[in-house]
Amino acid sequence: VVENGAAALELLKNAIPAGASANTGHSTSLVVFAPFLFSLTIRVIEIGFVEHLKVQTAWDNIHGKQLAETDPAKKAALAHQGITPNYFVVGASAITKTGEIVSGDLTGTRVNGILGADNVILLVGANKIVADEAAGLDRLHTFCHAVESARSRIVYKVAGSYVNNVVVVRGANPWGAPGRIHVVIVKE
Repeated sequence: VVENGAAALELLKNAIPAGASANTGHSTSLVVFAPFLFSLTIRVIEIGFVEHLKVQTAWDNIHGKQLAETDPAKKAALAHQGITPNYFVVGASAITKTGEIVSGDLTGTRVNGILGADNVILLVGANKIVADEAAGLDRLHTFCHAVESARSRIVYKVAGSYVNNVVVVRGANPWGAPGRIHVVIVKE
């Protein structure tokens, strides 16, 4: 648990060791962008991790390589590597008081690394804590979908977004690596 976005950014910078491969799933919690106005007030934690990832040299930035690659076959290979990096940093749609992590998206960029990465760091605002899995799924399908659809209309000039992929993590793999998933809750 950290106090604010600045503390979260420092924690993330120190959590990933030099030489590790790192990738992110789309998350407004991780990026800094000019706030936009809707009839709905949108509060995001804009910590600047994606911007840091672009300029740092200690990690193997898979997402950056994928964006820069022009050869379709190489780009596809990098996309596959992005599912299984040493560290995958992303937000979540909800964290429940009963211990579940609920996440969903349109294309898989937010959920694929949760399942495949060696280590997952989930950055979530305290406002995303809900009572239980049902409340988490409700938050995903109502609030998160509405906000992402509004953002998609502005950024991508499309009709909206969809919840095509949903991951609910209810516990750790008993045969997997303990401590693989880390949740950073930002109080601010």
